[in-house]
Amino acid sequence: MLTGMKKFFKESSKDLKRIYKLADAVNRLEGEYERCSDQELKRMKDKFKCELDAGKNMSEIQTDAFAVV
Repeated sequence: MLTGMKKFFKESSKDLKRIYKLADAVNRLEGEYERCSDQELKRMKDKFKCELDAGKNMSEIQTDAFAVV
């Protein structure tokens, strides 16, 4: 049982590191998107949809998509 718990926390730690890295990247973009109007931010949604339709992977746009929200 202890081995299972160690594995769980090791995996959770990896996930948290990945999430913190993403959150830091999103926070760095905050100033860039703060200057955008509401209309510009709404257009970003359409831009992201087009990029996904064109074959981009979600991981390629997720930082910007989260920053816009």
